[in-house]
Amino acid sequence: MLSVLWTLESSFALLFSSIIIVETTKLIKAPVLLAEVAKQSLVSLSESQADELYEQGTEHFRQRDYQSAISSYQQSLSIYRQINEALAIKRVLYALGLAHYRSTQYHLAIEYYQEALALGQRTRNFNLEALIWIDLGLAYDRIGEYFQALESYGQSIDLFQEIDDSFNRGRVLFNTGVTYSNLSNYSEALNNYQQALTAFIEAESMDGQGNALGNIGLVYSLIGDFTQALNYYQQALTIFEQTENLFEQRRILQNIGFTYYQKRDFLEALDFYENALSISELSRDVNAQGRVLESIGEVYVAQGDYLKAIVVLERAFKVAKDVSDRRFEGRILNHLGSAYRLQREYVQAFESYRKSLIISREINDRAGEAFTLRNVGKLFSEQQRTELAIIFYKQSVNVTESIRQDIASFPSEQRELYTALVTNRYRELADLLLLQGRILEAQQVLELLKVEELREFTRATYTIDGIAYDPIEQDVVDAYGNLMTLGAEIYRCDPNCDQDLYDQQIALERFYDKQVREFQETVELNRAEDDVFYDPGSLASDALDIVNSQTGTVLIYPVVLEDSLWLLWTATGGVVGSVEVTIVDRADLSRAVQRFRDLIGQRDDESYATFKVTSQKLYSWLIAPLETELEKNNIHIRHLVFAQDRVTRYIPMAALHDGKQFLIERYIVSTVLSAALTDTTDRLGEVETSQALALGLSQALPGYSALPNVDEELDALVKSSDDDPIGIYPGTVMLNEQFTFEALSHNVRRHNILHIATHAEFVPGPKEASFMLLGNGERFNIVDIDALETQFNRLHLVVLSACQTALGGEALDGTEIAGVSSYFLGKNKAESVLATLWKVDDAGTSILMQRFYQLLATGQLTKAEALQQAQLSLLYKKKHLAEQLTPSTSRGSLVPVNVAEAGDNGLSHPYYWAPFILIGNSF
Repeated sequence: MLSVLWTLESSFALLFSSIIIVETTKLIKAPVLLAEVAKQSLVSLSESQADELYEQGTEHFRQRDYQSAISSYQQSLSIYRQINEALAIKRVLYALGLAHYRSTQYHLAIEYYQEALALGQRTRNFNLEALIWIDLGLAYDRIGEYFQALESYGQSIDLFQEIDDSFNRGRVLFNTGVTYSNLSNYSEALNNYQQALTAFIEAESMDGQGNALGNIGLVYSLIGDFTQALNYYQQALTIFEQTENLFEQRRILQNIGFTYYQKRDFLEALDFYENALSISELSRDVNAQGRVLESIGEVYVAQGDYLKAIVVLERAFKVAKDVSDRRFEGRILNHLGSAYRLQREYVQAFESYRKSLIISREINDRAGEAFTLRNVGKLFSEQQRTELAIIFYKQSVNVTESIRQDIASFPSEQRELYTALVTNRYRELADLLLLQGRILEAQQVLELLKVEELREFTRATYTIDGIAYDPIEQDVVDAYGNLMTLGAEIYRCDPNCDQDLYDQQIALERFYDKQVREFQETVELNRAEDDVFYDPGSLASDALDIVNSQTGTVLIYPVVLEDSLWLLWTATGGVVGSVEVTIVDRADLSRAVQRFRDLIGQRDDESYATFKVTSQKLYSWLIAPLETELEKNNIHIRHLVFAQDRVTRYIPMAALHDGKQFLIERYIVSTVLSAALTDTTDRLGEVETSQALALGLSQALPGYSALPNVDEELDALVKSSDDDPIGIYPGTVMLNEQFTFEALSHNVRRHNILHIATHAEFVPGPKEASFMLLGNGERFNIVDIDALETQFNRLHLVVLSACQTALGGEALDGTEIAGVSSYFLGKNKAESVLATLWKVDDAGTSILMQRFYQLLATGQLTKAEALQQAQLSLLYKKKHLAEQLTPSTSRGSLVPVNVAEAGDNGLSHPYYWAPFILIGNSF
């Protein structure tokens, strides 16, 4: 990838077009003494010499002979200082800064820029000062001092705003975007690029527009939105072809290649890289050649041609050193490390990664740091040094978390794409922890991932700490951190540092090696004495709160990896365990879940038999492997709480079948979005003190059929007055035209139960597309629930008796299932949500809901127990319920179902009772 700072020849060209060197002819006032005339003539002569030297420097600069330019400028500066021409001094200092910048002497460039700015008000020239500030920012950016760069750009843009210079304002905004991108703050980068594009349009700068469009594309590529990236790249490429700008054509072609590399289409990536290399060779741009060679080397690594990759990358590294571009160096070192690692040359690999980390930390390149830390983790994992691998993976995840906080303002779809780019580093860490038996820590890692998924779906802000280090791990982290800090200091002066620094480096290397040895010895000792030496109380208190809320409760995490399935569990009293299921991989599991979903919607007898076979297969993977483990630990199980992962979210666990009976017939079943976000301390109050707000739609509306059973369902739930003979909970019913957004927002804060029965669509894609239908025919978008957050503080239970959650598109990830419920769950929101996994039958839902509330109102059952019994009442065809059947339609846009044509199973088919899942506090 390549994001270009706006330098080109623009700064210098602007300098000479906008600044007039001090005039060589001056008016002399009369009368003048002969001595004064002679003195002025000498001054004029000196000034002419200075001007001539300045022009010589300018010509050398144009010819890219920067050392000669510097020599001429310094002679010119000396004369200007003698005759005290302040404005000329300022201009020459700026020119010296530019020449040093071009010769990659960035620190000297900064000194000259700062000296020029320090001349102050007596040389005030807004154009000149603005140019100096922007180029000072460029120099800071080159050495990785990004925050100083941003401060300089800020000074510059204020001046360009004041003099109404759209083109240069665009330049500053563009470079500000590059700096934010270097800091992995992609939201700010995108914002500045878009503002730059607007400024360039105002200035009618085609190349400016092309650069802005190209870097907007790069931001989208970095967050994983490849479609958007390629779209913007094509727009930029079209502009540069029109302007015949070969330099920028090369850059865009290289970035398109990078996008195809990210998509793992290596042949297409190489094709674009080779086109970019041809252009750079044609223009004899060595710097550009080096950058393309880096990209080609990266592809060779991915393709497994490591020897060729090393040759190409070392050529690129020489260029990076010559131009003193540290970010460029860091990237190449990371690629070299991977080439060596994959050749099992681990010493060279670690050294390359270490140098890359020094650079990324020194210049605040968080994305590069996180990626290299992950690679170091891979290196140690491949060496079977799993404990060390875990430490570096933890650091990678924590750096990644800091980046996620910065892209929270992005649209949810793009945050999800970024999540897809980084998810594997979380799952790889969890897998390593599981292989070590560190189950509770693995749960913590997955909790982070689950919370991020909720944040992506709801745009809410959840605050969860990063991954903590064990005390003995912390010693290794601190030792390595100190070594990296010293390494960065040495990098700046090497090979001419004081010997003392090298001695410190040797001492720190020894100390780090000592810490690693002691760490591994401690791990081995602890492992010999105790299989689980990590304190469950400090690592998984949230999980323990759930399982200790009711005797016989087990919290189960199915963790879906690419080639296996892990089942993590925590039981009452803090008993923990894990089982690896190696007979199934992610693809097999996804296919089985999809088949399960297809069959459960087909209610004829033949499909029902096939459905049971598929259900048994899932049972054999997700439940059966735990039975032996739990029995071995003498745990009497009553309640299974699932924190489901990936495609397992689409499975109503209650409907898993062991060949004889459904899971719901043996256990109480419920779900949590995340153990960290579940509070089990609260309980629903007595019937007399619990107020219910019931909202629903029963009449037909354009495009939607009538739901005749909703009226009866709400009436059975709410006791509207003391004279109401049917209702259970005191409260309010608002049906049809009464069911409006205002009715919900004005009344919900006074109630403990919120029950909504209507048509609904929960769909993949943009979250704004998901909605519930109000009684007046308007759509209540799910994202608008956030606006009511402050009204939910008294809610305990939300029942969405008409909701369905569609499959999540090609990826079949299931994130949206957790996301819909999380709008209602959380701090100062409801404790529990009862929702559904697909569009539900109207009559069956009404019966189940009535039964659920009847059982809950007894005060003898938890919410999960009441749901279990209500589901069993349908499964077992309770006669007094069956008599209530009426011809049915679905709540949603599914084809209406006639119960009489639903096969011999009637409402006992799991299609009718299985979609209901209780999420959150199930007690």
